[in-house]
Amino acid sequence: MAPPADLEKIGREGFDLLEKYLLRKGREKQAPPKRGPVVAPTIDAITASKKYRGLVFVEYGRRPKPPSL
Repeated sequence: MAPPADLEKIGREGFDLLEKYLLRKGREKQAPPKRGPVVAPTIDAITASKKYRGLVFVEYGRRPKPPSL
């Protein structure tokens, strides 16, 4: 077995290496900075159909009567 002085030195070196490794590893796992929500611009159905070459079906019928009180 190694003399006690050598064991102390080996132990200190080992714990120093562990601290360096764990501190570096801890910094890597930090959450990225928060950003504001990304809001996509909204478009109506007619604009979307023109942009994406689609169709829009519009029903021009009677409006329902409001319920009588």
